This record gives sequence, C-alpha cells and structure tokens, in this order.
Amino acid sequence: MSRSSRTPSPKSLDQEQSLLARLARHAQERPEKQAYLFLNDGERAGDSLTYAELAYAAKQVAVSLQLLSEPRDRVLLLFPQSLDYITAYYGCLSAGCVAVPAYPPKTARNIPRIQGMVSDSRATVVMTTRKIRDNMQHMVANIPEFAHLHWLLIEEVLLQEAATVAQWQPPLITRDCVAFLQYTSGSTSAPKGVMVTHGNLLSNHKWIQTAARTHSESVIVSWLPLFHDLGLIGTMMHSMVLGARCILMAPMAFVQKPLRWLQAIHDYRATYTAAPNFAYDLCVDKITAEQKARLDLSCWEVGMNAAEPVHHHTLARFADAFQLCGVTTHTVVPWYGLAEGTLIVSAAAFRAPQVNQQQQVSSGVSGPDDRVCIIHPQSRRPCQDNEEGEIWVQGPSVAVGYWGREEATRESLQAIVDDDAYSGHWLRTGDLGHQHNGELFVSGRIKDIILIRGQNHYPQDIERTVEQFHPALRPAGGAAFSVINAHEERLVVVQELERKHLKHTDFPQLVRLIRREVAAQHDLQAVAVVLIKPMTIPKTSSGKIQRHACLQAFTEQTLVEVYRWQEADVATALPTADLLQSVVWRLAELLRITPDDINPEQPLQELGLDPCRS
Repeated sequence: MSRSSRTPSPKSLDQEQSLLARLARHAQERPEKQAYLFLNDGERAGDSLTYAELAYAAKQVAVSLQLLSEPRDRVLLLFPQSLDYITAYYGCLSAGCVAVPAYPPKTARNIPRIQGMVSDSRATVVMTTRKIRDNMQHMVANIPEFAHLHWLLIEEVLLQEAATVAQWQPPLITRDCVAFLQYTSGSTSAPKGVMVTHGNLLSNHKWIQTAARTHSESVIVSWLPLFHDLGLIGTMMHSMVLGARCILMAPMAFVQKPLRWLQAIHDYRATYTAAPNFAYDLCVDKITAEQKARLDLSCWEVGMNAAEPVHHHTLARFADAFQLCGVTTHTVVPWYGLAEGTLIVSAAAFRAPQVNQQQQVSSGVSGPDDRVCIIHPQSRRPCQDNEEGEIWVQGPSVAVGYWGREEATRESLQAIVDDDAYSGHWLRTGDLGHQHNGELFVSGRIKDIILIRGQNHYPQDIERTVEQFHPALRPAGGAAFSVINAHEERLVVVQELERKHLKHTDFPQLVRLIRREVAAQHDLQAVAVVLIKPMTIPKTSSGKIQRHACLQAFTEQTLVEVYRWQEADVATALPTADLLQSVVWRLAELLRITPDDINPEQPLQELGLDPCRS
C-alpha cells in the first residue's frame, strides 16, 4: 500500500506544538475522512466520526468546560467504551484542561479508586453520561471529594449550537503543557498521576510511527480500554496523530468472543493493532479451525504485544495457529513500555524477535531520541552487557513527573547514574532486565521478585507453569508470591479455576499436581496453594495481576476460595517440634518432588542422596 502524499512524517511531529494542532490540521486537510468507527457488540457498525465532526464536537465540549473551569484544571472522564470518550478527551485538550481518564464504577466497591483519583488530582469537573451520573449519585452522596465537583453531561454538551461553539477560545498550548494525567495501574504501589505533556506524546508517537511504519492510510483495530494508556495512546490517539482510521469495540466484546477482534482486522483490512500477551493466547484457544478458514489476515502488518510479560511460547503458538490466515513470525512482536515513559520505550518490529537461553524474548531497541541503560539498583552504576539490573530510561518521551508528588518524582523520574557518561536525569522503571547486542530483555518487576535461598524467581514464570498444565486452571488468573515461613521466604500460589470445572474436580489431587509441577519446573515447594473462583483475583484496571493485593487477601483470608491447602502457619516460624518437617521440605526441593512423596523413615540412599555428601 502506498503512502498518502499528506502522510505525517516523524520529522513533522518534531515541529508540532500539540495534539490539538494535529487535530486541527486533519480537520482542514481531510474533513470527510472517517476518523473513528465503533462496532456495536464488536460486529455491527455503529456510531462514527469524521475528522471535521470530531474537531467540531471537541469544540462543543471545550466551550462548556471553559465556562466551568480554568486552563490547566483537571477533568475526570467517566465513560464506557464509546466515541463519547474520544470526544470528551479531545474536548479537554481543546479547552486547555488536563484530562484524567478513568472508568465508571459499577458498584460501590469500585468507588475508592475513583475517590483517590479525584482527591489526588484535585479535579474540578467530572464529565460523563446522564446514566452514569444517576447511577453514581447514591454511591458518592456522602463522600466529601465529590461534593465540590461540577458534573458535565456529554448529552447536553453535544447539543451546543453553532453560535455557541463560535465562542470557543483556542487555548495557548505548548509542548511543555500537561495533556493528561495517566494514573498508574497500582500493581505494586498506590496509583500515582503521571503528568504526560504534549511534547511527551508527540515524541512517543514519532517512535511508534517509526517502529510500526504506520501512516495516514493505516487502519487500526482496537478493543483496548480507552482509559488505559495502551488503548488511549497506542491505538486511539495514534490513529488521530496519523490522520488514519480507527475501528473500536468494547473490551468485553473481545473477551466474550475473541474472533471479533481478528474478524474486524479481516473485514476492515486493518494493518496495525495492539494487545497484551493474554489476548493472543485467548485467540489460539478459542478460535476454531473452521473460523480460521474464513479469515484473511494478510493485510495485518504489526501487532504490538505489550502491557504484560511477553512469552515466546505465545508468539510461536499464535504464528503457527494463524499461519494459513496470513500471519507470519514477525506480525506480532514484543514492545516494552510504561506510563512514566508515556507508552513505548523499546520495540522489536518486522522480524521474528530474538529469544535467549532462558526463553526470554527481546523487546527490541529504544527509540532514536531515547536512551536505555541497565543500572545496579543499589550502587547506581552501569551494568555490563548481559548483566541483569534495573532498566533506566532517558529521553523526550519520559514524563515530567507525578502530579503533586515531588519526592516520588525525584526518586523515580529524576534519578542520577553514578557515571559521568550517563549525565542528566533518568527514569527508574522498577523493572529488571539486561541488554544483549543493544536489544532489551525484560525479566520482571523488582518488587515482585521472589527471593528464596539466594535465588531470584520471577512470579510470571511460575504463574505460567501453573495455568498451562491443567485445563481446570484459568489462563491469566494466577498469582505467585512469597511469605515468611520458618524465618525464610516460601512460595504461595493462588489460582483461578475455570467455571466449568468448579464441579466434579478433585481439588486435593489438583493441588498435589500443581505443587509437583512447580517443584519439577522451578525447584520450589509451595507452602500454600489456594484455588479461587473465576474473575475474582485482584487485578489492576488494565488487567495486570496485583500480587501484593493477593498477598494481603491471602493473609486476611478474603480471597473467594474454592479450596485451600496450607502446610503451616505462614505468618510465623515453624516450631522446634517441626524440625523434621523443615528437613523434608528441603529434601523435596532438592529432588524436585513434593513433601507428600517423601517418607521420613525412608533411607536417604533410596531417595538418591548420600548422607556423607554435603
């Protein structure tokens, strides 16, 4: 497919001052081009917006916001997946306000996160629909943070007449102005509002455009939530920056029927999409051979695999499963990023990704304007090639800080390397990894690392071992973490069950199999295994497992448990009388078996051990 003569080049993004300027350009140059189309139920064409309609609707929103707020005021966005979300977001930009993307709470238990965002951002306006406002009224009636908020309803805003829209005052926006607050998912700590500027966004889109070779004739398909940075920036916003076309559906439409995602790629001849690792596994598991036979995915150029650990096994399975549909080994590729880096830090594109001996997949290289290095977390000195350390990032895509949190900003976004060759401020990602021949390999979160007897174990590796070996266990529904037992860290596994296996499953036997598999694959013994109901494991708003929340729920016994096996009181050390049991544990780990397989009366030689050897 040839590029349009009006295709924005990465260089032009360097010259732009804001996303608003880019939208205005597209509304003038390609007013009748369809910018967004929403698929009802993930299949039927629904509402759509041309670039001219989007620019006009954004001004309608801006006029109302300018009457209620001042420039730089924060506006909380509470919308379901819809074109209203897009209109409201660009309306905030058009008013010079700072958007705070969120998702409307369904029940009162979802209110604390929204309450925290309102309090932390000091939002003055909440923009939503009439239905959501009415549903929330009783939930927030006695919460002080909501008492001062102005509620702006999108249905009323979009009734503004042309004479009113003519009163719109274009805001003064530079690359240094904050475009929105991206609240971190809170997988390991309290959510913080990352201040993302227009300059950050333009820089990151330049890198995405280079890595994915997207342009104004690209077609993007996405089911990702618009309140999450991968959906907001990586698909919806990127399409507008290009002047391209974006086809959207609700996340639940994909989850209920994964075929809808790939069918939309087929129907609309999409060239680019993005999704977390689990989405590609779900397609392999749920789409039938008969359905594949009707899919032509040869138009698909790049599928970004990001937002959670990327597994080589997933990439290989997906390429193999959809090879006859036109998918190749370099269609779906790993990208690495985080909110503090705006979105994407490194990308592997247009080739099969490298895989090391530990089956870790390369996340490619950093953007041309950014710099990635691996640093010893304690000494803050650079690591050598192939040496593991913390991933640090520097460049124009790195956010300016956390809203209202100067200490956290200094610690995480203004770090200093103890080496003159690495001058300036750096972003500490909190992720472990190493570089090999310039390519980045990501290991996992520092705070999630399980350290047992001096050895690091990555929880996602253990979780994947568990979820894959038995059909009763739900993919992307497990958590592995450590607790203190007998004065040392020991492993706990929490795992969701598939709904159809809640009955007629031998849970004690299933737990024994889980423990045996973990012992064989990771040389570890689980001190406890908890089987829980589906869709109940603590997760972030973007679907990441909250392992620290799982640990707390495990300790407080607030998990929605179906079956729990626990060896001993995990909150205290084993009593002296249990010394023999402690020895049994160590023998079991050495032999890669479970303690149930060891008879303490059995001679050591029969277990394959020589008592005279250390």
